[in-house]
Amino acid sequence: MFHFLNGWRESFAQDDMADLVAPEFSKRQVVDAGVCLKGQHPQVSDELLEAFHIAHNWRACHILPMRYLRAELVGKVKRVGGDALTAARLKRMASIRAKLRRAPHNLYQMQDIGGCRAIMSDQNAVNALLALYRSEPRHVFVKENDYIASPRSSGYRSHHFVYRFQGHGENAALNSNAQYIEIQLRTRLQHAWATAVEAVGMVRGEDLKSGQGSGDWLRFFALMASEIAAEEGGVVVPNTPASDADRRQEIVVLERGLNALESLENYRKAVKISESAATYSPFFLIQFDPQANQVTVRGVSPGASVTSLDVAEASDKLNSVLVAVDKVSDLRAAYPNYFMDVGLFADRLRKVVKPVRKSVRGDWLAAWNEWRRR
Repeated sequence: MFHFLNGWRESFAQDDMADLVAPEFSKRQVVDAGVCLKGQHPQVSDELLEAFHIAHNWRACHILPMRYLRAELVGKVKRVGGDALTAARLKRMASIRAKLRRAPHNLYQMQDIGGCRAIMSDQNAVNALLALYRSEPRHVFVKENDYIASPRSSGYRSHHFVYRFQGHGENAALNSNAQYIEIQLRTRLQHAWATAVEAVGMVRGEDLKSGQGSGDWLRFFALMASEIAAEEGGVVVPNTPASDADRRQEIVVLERGLNALESLENYRKAVKISESAATYSPFFLIQFDPQANQVTVRGVSPGASVTSLDVAEASDKLNSVLVAVDKVSDLRAAYPNYFMDVGLFADRLRKVVKPVRKSVRGDWLAAWNEWRRR
C-alpha cells in the first residue's frame, strides 16, 4: 500500500501546491457566512456577496484533503481487488445552501464539502473495503453511517465514513482547521438507484434525493430501492412491503401512472453531450443544462479548478459539479446522472414490471387506484 501511495505522491507533488488553497477567514467568519447563505435573499447585497466569497474560499480549502483521501481510497480498492471505480467531488454551492437550511450544523462543521466514492461490484467487496478502513485509520475518524443496514426512508443505501483530514509534513499546517471528507462505499446496483433518482430530479427540477418533489416518484424510488435490496440480500426500506409480490404490484401501478420506463429512456435519448476534455485531467467540470438537455464536459487544471467552478456556478440555470476521476472515460460510470445514463436501473425495473403486468388483474388495479385517491 505505502509503495503505491508514495509513487502517487511523487506525481501528485508536482501539482498539489496548485490545489493548496489556504483559509483566508476565521472560523467565526465561516460560520457567519453560512448563516447568511442559509437565509432567503430577494436582493443581492454586499453582505451576501461577502458570504459567498468566504464560502467559496472555505470550499476550495477542501480540494487538497479530498485528493489525498481519494488517493488512499484508490490504494485500498486495489488491495481489495475486483472491479471497482473511484471518484471525488466538491459539493455544489446550491447543495451546500440547501443542506444548511435543513441541517443543524454550520458551514464550518459541514462534513461532506469534499467527498470520495468507491463503487464496488457487490456487497462482499464493500464489506472487504470497510474492514480495511476500520483496521487502518490514517486520519481522524469522526463518524460512520451505515445506510445499507439501515436504509433511509427515501431508499438511499450506501455506507459512509467521515474523517477529519490529518496532514503530514508540509501539509501539517492544514490540521489547524477542521476539514472533513466523507467517503461513500456502495455497490453498483445501489449506485444505479442513486443515479436514477438524481437524473429524474435534475430533469424535473426537484430535489428527490432529499425527499422533496412528486410523491409518486418518491414512493416509486423507495419501492425500487427495496427491490434492489432484496436482490442483494439486504434490508428493505422502511414502510415498504417485505413481500416481493406486494412490492412488485405496487411498483407496476406506479410505473404505469408515471410512465417511468419510457420517461427514463426519453431522458437518455434527449440529452446532448459536448465533450472537450483531454484523456486525463486532474479535474473535470460537468455542467447540465436542463432547458437545453445539454451536457458539457471539459478538463480543468489544478490551478484553474477553483476559479472554473466558481464561474460555472454564477449561472443558476446550470447544474455544475467539479469531479476527480482517473480518466475521462470514467466520468459516465462515476456520475451517470449528469449524462442521463440510467440503463442499469431501467433494466432492473423492466425485470419487475414485465412479468408482473401479465399477472395483475384489472379489478386489483382498479381497487388500488381507488385506494390511492382517498
